[in-house]
Amino acid sequence: MYPSTNDILAAQIDQYLDIATDITVLVSSAGGEKDDEKRRIMRQEMCSGALGRKLQILDKNIADDSEWVLGQGMSLADIAIWRLMGWLSSGMLDGIPTNLLAGYPKISRVCSAVDMNPRIQEWVSQTYPQNYNRGNYL
Repeated sequence: MYPSTNDILAAQIDQYLDIATDITVLVSSAGGEKDDEKRRIMRQEMCSGALGRKLQILDKNIADDSEWVLGQGMSLADIAIWRLMGWLSSGMLDGIPTNLLAGYPKISRVCSAVDMNPRIQEWVSQTYPQNYNRGNYL
C-alpha cells in the first residue's frame, strides 16, 4: 500500500497523510474543551472555517477521473482518508454534522470506493461489530 520503489508516489501519499493528520489535530483541539456546549460550538465554527478550508483543499487535490486519491489504485492515502472521514461524519463528534462531506464529492467518492473494496469489507467484518457506524460518505 506504500511504495518502496517510487519516491514521488511515496511523497504524494505522504502529503495526504499530512493533511489527514492536520485535520485530526484540528478537530481534536476542540476535544479538550470541558463544556459540552462550548465544544459543540467550536466544532460547528470549525466546519465552516478551518476544517472546511482543509476539506476544500483535500477535495481539490483528489484526481478528477478516478475513484482513488492519486488515480493509480487504492493506496494508504485512500484508506487514511476513508477512516478519517468515517470518524468525522459518523455523528459521534458533537458539532460536526453527519452530512459534512455533502459539499466534497471527490472525498465522498474515495471513501465510498474504499468502503466497497472487498478486501476492506473483509477486514471490517473481522474487526468491527456488525452494525458499526463507519461514516456517512454520500
